[in-house]
Amino acid sequence: MKKIIKFIAAALTVVTAAVAFAACTGTPTTFTKGEVSVTLDSFYREQDSESVYFYYQSVLGGEFCVCSKDGFDKINQEKTLAEYADAVKTANEEETEVSERNGYLYFVTDIGNLFVITAMYKSEQAFYTMNFGCAKKDKKDKEKILFSHADSVRFSADSENA
Repeated sequence: MKKIIKFIAAALTVVTAAVAFAACTGTPTTFTKGEVSVTLDSFYREQDSESVYFYYQSVLGGEFCVCSKDGFDKINQEKTLAEYADAVKTANEEETEVSERNGYLYFVTDIGNLFVITAMYKSEQAFYTMNFGCAKKDKKDKEKILFSHADSVRFSADSENA
């Protein structure tokens, strides 16, 4: 997870240099990979990354959405979302409190110059960790938007590519 955050920070720095319209928002657009769908806005673009399940970055405001997938095996299929969240928190050495919102668990952190909402979900097929973030200086303006993205995550039970 720390590698992912460093990767995100580097990508955010590059994109932020080109930002001229940080306050703009696009049309709500649903992005889907496998069984996961997330509604972002039309300014998001998929980024290449072999280290995560998917990664979308806004070309305008520097916001990002990064998803990691932890598939089930016989041992962790029976884990609860709370147990998974504790494992994610421990792996990231986070001391922050985990909260519940709209069927998922999350915690909020400030990492370097980033504000990040780490949301954890359990589908019928896997656990997912999704990081929604922006530059720390934009937290006040972007936090509500980032939570709306986290709230939009849905899972399709009949996906063939999950």
